[in-house]
Amino acid sequence: MIKKLNVKKLFVFFLVTLVTLLLVSTTIYAIYIRYSSFNGVVTSDKYYFESDLLSESGETYELNSGTTEISFSVKNFVDGLRVSEVDIEVTISTSGGTLDKNEITLDANLQSSDVITLSGLTDGNTYTVSAKGTSGYEKELTASFVVRSSDKEIYKYIDKSNPAYVLVTVWSTEKTGDVVISFGDANIVPDKTWPTLLDFDLNQTTVNVHVENYTSYVYRFFVKSTSDLSKISVKYNGTELNEKAPS
Repeated sequence: MIKKLNVKKLFVFFLVTLVTLLLVSTTIYAIYIRYSSFNGVVTSDKYYFESDLLSESGETYELNSGTTEISFSVKNFVDGLRVSEVDIEVTISTSGGTLDKNEITLDANLQSSDVITLSGLTDGNTYTVSAKGTSGYEKELTASFVVRSSDKEIYKYIDKSNPAYVLVTVWSTEKTGDVVISFGDANIVPDKTWPTLLDFDLNQTTVNVHVENYTSYVYRFFVKSTSDLSKISVKYNGTELNEKAPS
């Protein structure tokens, strides 16, 4: 009877000891993981990868017609205090044109930068450039460069899709000048609430528009049952403008 009691006590003691060891070891391991993770964050290398024209969100730039090349820089710092602590391997790619460099390295712990030139640009085309920096980390910067068309004209566009009104648009590429919209014979009524017609004199039957490069001007007119939209005239220097949807 005494032996049986001692065995039970021994078993209970062993079980309690085992549970205690498990609890202690689990707690120590959790503390170790937490400390290691925290320490890793604190001591992780700083990583900066920037550009003067490219960005993570992707900028879009319009270039004048005739532009054949554009240059941009990439760098491993924000300022004198924020400099990458790791080398950054950079790969540059483009949807068109020619890059003078496709791969560069930005050295760690000093303000390192390089200039890349994209050439072979032609009017009316868009070029998307990407610079991807990697070194245990990865960050991609992009930008789109739109070269304006060499087209030098002023156009009209008459939108008749709405039965209640008509929209008359005058727009330009690389050209300036004075345009006259005549609507007296068309039997339409200027919308005085429209931003470009707020100061319009309803006794007049023409609208004078001074057009600048790469601008557009929209005018709204109400349509009557007796309106004849074919009689809307939009002239530059006395010559009717060609019709073309704005681009």
